Amino acid sequence: MTQITIERVDNIEQCHACRAIVEQVWGAEDTCSAAQMFVHATYGGVLLLAHAGRQPVGSLFSFPSLYRGEWVLWSHETAVLPEFLHQGIGYQLKLMQRQIAAEMGYQSIAWTFDPLVSRNAHFNMNKLGASIAEYKVNVYGTMENDLVEQGLPSDRWIAVWPVATVVSQGPTDLGMRALEQIPIVLNVDEAGEPRLNENSNRISDIDHIKKWDVLNLMMIEQPLASDDIVDHAHLQAAIRTPICLDESIRSAEDLRKAVRLGSCKVVNLKVGRVGGFGESLVIHKLCQEAGLDLWCGGMEETGIGRLHNIALTALPGFTLPGDTAPSTRYFEEDIIDPPVAFTKPGILKVEPLAGVASRVQADRLKKCVLDKLVIETKVGVVG
Repeated sequence: MTQITIERVDNIEQCHACRAIVEQVWGAEDTCSAAQMFVHATYGGVLLLAHAGRQPVGSLFSFPSLYRGEWVLWSHETAVLPEFLHQGIGYQLKLMQRQIAAEMGYQSIAWTFDPLVSRNAHFNMNKLGASIAEYKVNVYGTMENDLVEQGLPSDRWIAVWPVATVVSQGPTDLGMRALEQIPIVLNVDEAGEPRLNENSNRISDIDHIKKWDVLNLMMIEQPLASDDIVDHAHLQAAIRTPICLDESIRSAEDLRKAVRLGSCKVVNLKVGRVGGFGESLVIHKLCQEAGLDLWCGGMEETGIGRLHNIALTALPGFTLPGDTAPSTRYFEEDIIDPPVAFTKPGILKVEPLAGVASRVQADRLKKCVLDKLVIETKVGVVG
């Protein structure tokens, strides 16, 4: 592996190299100028450049900022070229930034990060040991050019990292996520407070899960095994936070048993998992009768499945927003035209369609076919 070296930037030529890396990773519109970088690097900030051999591969840009009455080092841009990810370069950049910040007399480093990207939360809180200071709504405006969050507001956590804190060498392997790894923000309530949803899936320590009530989570999604409806009932009886069953609900009969036992207060319905629209409609009715919240989860469907999900969630029993996304989140070219797209941030239109055959593009579908089976029927004549 090529040796990685990191140096503190002190000239305009290196600033241009840093800017080129950030532009390649984040795009030109979101990149500070080389002149801005040079000014901050010279007067109170920290600008770092990482090399793999002689090639510039990573950059970190931070500057002094007054946050909550304290001068902190604000870490604004960190970028590593895609081909050099997962080699610890970002971690090394942060460690050097912290060392220099301590030498300069800073008490803390602060920055924003996207609450929708769980790996960022893991890196910031578990790897580095930073804590969450506050949640800010739509910090940078709507993400018009972001393929993953296209049309969504730029809500952000603000992380604060004390420079004197010993940096963790990573989370202990407990076979479960630690409490500090939880936050994934779905939305904000009317009071402007974040509502969180923890998708835990494999956690089996009920005493540990009971502690999450203090977080005021919107739900805990599938905390126990998919076939464990009984223990979900014991857990739901022991905690205030609603349990959402996902993998456990493979049929209306599964839901009937869960309702009878009191295993959940929320259901994530996946049309493909339960076998189609017929079973989905039965589950929708059962949720209404039992007073359960209901939402529709996507399964990386093509536009055909997405249009069906959207139509289904227009029914009155769906009380929570689903996670069906525009076609561009997963596909450069969907097999339907026009593709599924936001009409405005976070809003998908319910199309007035009778089936979706009119939207399917046969030429695109043909390119994706790996195998096919033709089923022929014979129509008999009576009389």
